[in-house]
Amino acid sequence: NESVPQAISGIKGSLERFINMNKLKRASLQVIAEQLTETELIGLRATFDTMDTNRDGKLTYSELQQALENQGFDMLKDELMSIMSGLGLDDTNEIQYTEFLAATMDMNYAIREENILRAFQSFDANGSGVLTIKDLIEVMGSEDHARELVGEIDLNGDGVISYEEFKAMMQGLNSHSAKYRALMNPNAADAKESAPSKPSAKSSAGAK
Repeated sequence: NESVPQAISGIKGSLERFINMNKLKRASLQVIAEQLTETELIGLRATFDTMDTNRDGKLTYSELQQALENQGFDMLKDELMSIMSGLGLDDTNEIQYTEFLAATMDMNYAIREENILRAFQSFDANGSGVLTIKDLIEVMGSEDHARELVGEIDLNGDGVISYEEFKAMMQGLNSHSAKYRALMNPNAADAKESAPSKPSAKSSAGAK
């Protein structure tokens, strides 16, 4: 497969992007990845199989390093160790197949509405339509971490994550994004547009 070497060279960037996501988004992408069809998996399966030399369904640091070296990317091995640490793999130093898929699959596919909804519903244990701190403890590992995550994603301050807030997170928006704020609070955006504009410093200087 001629595309495999090229795909391997892009694995580092995909994994770096993955480790910079919060735990909920990573877990959500794994839920979505498990639903990929064989057609959608073809390229990723070939890349994974090329690197998984012992065919155990997991990638170790040494296997990833060997794959990079085989393609002339051995200079990245220090960065690779940093990535493995960022994935929380200090103990096992292994990437499971579903983690690999979650990190490397087409994000345009991942953020389709039906996939985001499926991931949201998998965490909404009681079907309440929101994600509570209790819903997120298992994913985040502790109540404190769950509470911290809710604080990051819960824009309207009601203490839970609504589907719209979850969707905004999955689509790469966050609480610092103007687009996210406009999505969650359209009235504020309208007020901003209707507010009179202040004269710029330049125009004020010119008036003197």
